[in-house]
Amino acid sequence: TVATTGFNLRAYSVADDAEINNLEKSAVMQFRFDFLTKLISTATEHKTTFDGKVRQYKSGEVIVACDVENGESIAGVITVGIKDVFIQGKPARIGFLSNLRVHERIQRRGLASLLIRSIEERCLASQCTHMLLTVNGSNARARQLFARHNYSLASKRRLTMTPLWFRYRPDPAVQEMSSVAGAVARTAEHYGKRDMALADFQELFSQKPFLGMFTLEDEATGSKAGACLWDASTLRGFAFQGHIPAFISRPGVLPALSTAACSMAAYRAFSLWTLWPELGCFMFVLRGLFDLSVAIALWAVYSVLRFALVERKLRIFRIIAPYAEGPEGQTLLKRVANHIKHVARDRHGAAVIMINMADGDPLTPVLGKTWGPPATHFLIKPLLEGQPATPLAADGFFDPRDI
Repeated sequence: TVATTGFNLRAYSVADDAEINNLEKSAVMQFRFDFLTKLISTATEHKTTFDGKVRQYKSGEVIVACDVENGESIAGVITVGIKDVFIQGKPARIGFLSNLRVHERIQRRGLASLLIRSIEERCLASQCTHMLLTVNGSNARARQLFARHNYSLASKRRLTMTPLWFRYRPDPAVQEMSSVAGAVARTAEHYGKRDMALADFQELFSQKPFLGMFTLEDEATGSKAGACLWDASTLRGFAFQGHIPAFISRPGVLPALSTAACSMAAYRAFSLWTLWPELGCFMFVLRGLFDLSVAIALWAVYSVLRFALVERKLRIFRIIAPYAEGPEGQTLLKRVANHIKHVARDRHGAAVIMINMADGDPLTPVLGKTWGPPATHFLIKPLLEGQPATPLAADGFFDPRDI
């Protein structure tokens, strides 16, 4: 590998974390204009060692690429988690590829392709039948890269995102199933051998981020519904970067902004009152409504910044494994979802609830409004000769580790 490419591929060690974190900081949310990216952007922030995500799977591997010509500095990295699932009702072993990162100075030198081929060879040696990965729908460059390696579209998922600014009332009829064994049995009952359903849900629900299953039944109609809560902030989060977050995070800045806004509002109210004889009734009301609208907008921005960045530090939770059966099943699922939002916010300090639903899933409209075009594309590649690249069914299982 060194002789032909100038890169040395080796296994990851914890000592690599500092370099890998610096590598990931370059993979920020980019805006069309550079000055906006400098003002505010996001990057992945790992809360444990870099291989934390891989350790959630049955087995996995992290491969690091070192640049021989640059003092063996880390130039790229890739991870894979291996799990047993069902595809079209048949057992399959999946290698889930993720965290492909290549330093910007090394890009277009073939390192990404080298890492992909290397991880595929290891998965094949582990009896994997398919590779699976996710890319952002807007990332045309990544989709083109994987298309060259014979990955094809398996499914598209849309994001339902609910900021938890306001409280949700608890639903006393909703039952909380804290038993992992009970959650495993109930999920296996409803998802069975659907696409991407795990061969053993114990592998997922025994993880620390799993916070329980919530169910609701209506005996009169034979309807039932349920879903699980998953803490997506256990292993990693999103760190804000740029001039605006750096300024806001300084001690005393948010209270100072709040005081300044209140003072400005009081001054504007006093000034408006003194102009009452000159303005007349119509202009007085018009100016008053304008000033009130500006004050409400500024207070909303302040509240969001304080809620997301200070109080809750953008803690993101997910609703996973939803199901609904019977004539009232979807109505029951809405109640379950609202109760889960209450639990996530008031018991666990969540800032946002997210749900990833596939295009065509009948439960998508039940769980809230989706945002824009499909945000996530799942790409699949058969590793065994003669196997077709089969699209995944819309009602398949979504594994929160795969995002």
